[in-house]
Amino acid sequence: MADKILTETILHYIADPMCAWCWGFSPIIQQVKEEYGDRLKIALVLGGLRPYTKEILKSADRISIMNHWKEVHQMTSQPFQFENAMPDGFIYDTEIPSRAVVTFAHFNPAEIFQFLRTIQHAFYGEGKNTTDENVLAELAGRFGIEKNDFLHRFHTEEMKEKTKSHFIKCRQFGVQVFPSAILQGPKGFYLLSKGYKPYQEIKQELDDWFSPVVTS
Repeated sequence: MADKILTETILHYIADPMCAWCWGFSPIIQQVKEEYGDRLKIALVLGGLRPYTKEILKSADRISIMNHWKEVHQMTSQPFQFENAMPDGFIYDTEIPSRAVVTFAHFNPAEIFQFLRTIQHAFYGEGKNTTDENVLAELAGRFGIEKNDFLHRFHTEEMKEKTKSHFIKCRQFGVQVFPSAILQGPKGFYLLSKGYKPYQEIKQELDDWFSPVVTS
């Protein structure tokens, strides 16, 4: 196992299903997967933007978040539904959709990134409440997962602990900004992105990473 880590490159992608900049970055990480997938493994780490929140979102905080969304929309052109988003009584607990991603991976690990994008689009582009387990089960159902099977697994202590382990790994990486991307490979560790970064900058750094080392 140790030899494998030394010879392959892993891109640890740290994101949260309800992080607006992660939604903005979604097409970029997809392009990285398409263009560099044969040279690196991409591992999703769920960062935990606002996990275990219990308080109802305050009006002032909602306005601040909406302004944040508009900034992301203007920079990335990703779709946002602003009308009636985060209505009165909304609790911004991102542990719930994060656990849904972990649960989905139990059934279908190969499509974990597609499911992440599905949750993101549902929340930002469709105005769905992705802190509602029934909404999340419906989204998983689009991938052929039975609702009862999904919800049963979703509520297990195993899924709760696995989700928590993602948050812990994020802290171990020292990541406090989402999205972030960390390369790990023969050259050690390299912070590819701290927050949003345009694809061309990502591409240049990846090309540099994979360029052969010239020795005299």
